[in-house]
Amino acid sequence: PATGKADTVIKDLKNARALALDKNGKIYVSVAEPDQQVLVFDSTGKQISSIGRKGGRSAVGVYDASGMYQTFALAIDGENKLWVMESNRYPKRVSVCNIETGALIKEFYGMTHYGASGGAIIPGSPSSSEL
Repeated sequence: PATGKADTVIKDLKNARALALDKNGKIYVSVAEPDQQVLVFDSTGKQISSIGRKGGRSAVGVYDASGMYQTFALAIDGENKLWVMESNRYPKRVSVCNIETGALIKEFYGMTHYGASGGAIIPGSPSSSEL
């Protein structure tokens, strides 16, 4: 910052949407179509891996949790987990991934308003037979 000099580290990305850095200097960039995944680079800008299924997941049809759809924000938490926020509203999803293996750890969804308007939960009853 003192010199004001800027260097390009990663070139020729298509549809880059978000950026995050981990404590080891790795760079995480989410990209939209056609890849719809998070690309992982070393500090020199060389791609070393990716997270999420290449091509993402479909907006309609069979749900595939390994794919991402319309990512728009990334964060790495204090436990070195990658949080990926998607901009699609149906459902609004946040996935948490292992940055070493790329494996999906957990996914979170918005309220039932996104995918189950008018739906209800019966407190204390996990059984649908009581509906």
